[in-house]
Amino acid sequence: MINSDFMTDFVIHPIKGDLSLLQDVAAISSSVKNLVFTNPYERPFGPTIGAGIPRTLFDNMGPDTQALLEARIRDCINNFEPRATNVKVAVTTTPDRNQYTATIVYTPINTSTQVTVEAIFKRIR
Repeated sequence: MINSDFMTDFVIHPIKGDLSLLQDVAAISSSVKNLVFTNPYERPFGPTIGAGIPRTLFDNMGPDTQALLEARIRDCINNFEPRATNVKVAVTTTPDRNQYTATIVYTPINTSTQVTVEAIFKRIR
């Protein structure tokens, strides 16, 4: 089974003239990142889609905030990306840069290889 999605910036294929596609692991990874960076109520007709990370970025950096971010990311991927299984999330903090780094490891459906995706969340005033 081939998974395919449109590229998020809607790049035109130089030869075909159609929209370029991401396939298989690249498509799933792009979808995972889009889900993680989406806030609830940002998508029309899908008010529950999204992890809601920005509302947590201004909380005090600590183990409870890390655990909350990990749970939100894991739940979001498990609920809205059926092509990713065995999702594991680890969040680390960098207080000097006011950022969190989320390392997301998942297994694409119908394969046994694990894929790692990193997402960086920064506080912006």
